Amino acid sequence: MTELSISSSDVLCKLLEHMGIVAGRLVKCAPHPLFAMQMETIKNTFEATSEAVKASTRAEKSKQPSMN
Repeated sequence: MTELSISSSDVLCKLLEHMGIVAGRLVKCAPHPLFAMQMETIKNTFEATSEAVKASTRAEKSKQPSMN
């Protein structure tokens, strides 16, 4: 049997990535340029936060002692 482990940071990253995709779609159909600019900022924030969580997770994993 294979063990599947999903961390909370993985779930958070997937959620942020999905929210970024949704915000990107809203940018494309924005009724007003200011709305599009705001949604673009929100999309970039989601993407940056997702990348920061991934980097933090990688750093935390590298600090853990190897199980070899």
